[in-house]
Amino acid sequence: EPELGRKLIDLGVETQDVMTLLEEKLELRLERTHIEASAVAANRMHAALLRMAPGTPLLRMRFVPYDMAGRPLLFAEVYFHPDKFSYRAVIRR
Repeated sequence: EPELGRKLIDLGVETQDVMTLLEEKLELRLERTHIEASAVAANRMHAALLRMAPGTPLLRMRFVPYDMAGRPLLFAEVYFHPDKFSYRAVIRR
């Protein structure tokens, strides 16, 4: 939904956690989130933005959060320099 994207941009999604913004600022309840992490090589655009050589290893993460009705809310693809990345999760079953 384009409106959701605009709201996230207005809230500063470039520097804040998307899931926190969805749940705490926009008060959306999430049923689940699909997360995929992969090692990839930096292309020219990523290399320029992250100030590294093309071909440098990066961590690519893709996220798709779903609302309580099972509808996907957005697709996010984010690239991280491997030595500047940390990930924490709490998994309940």
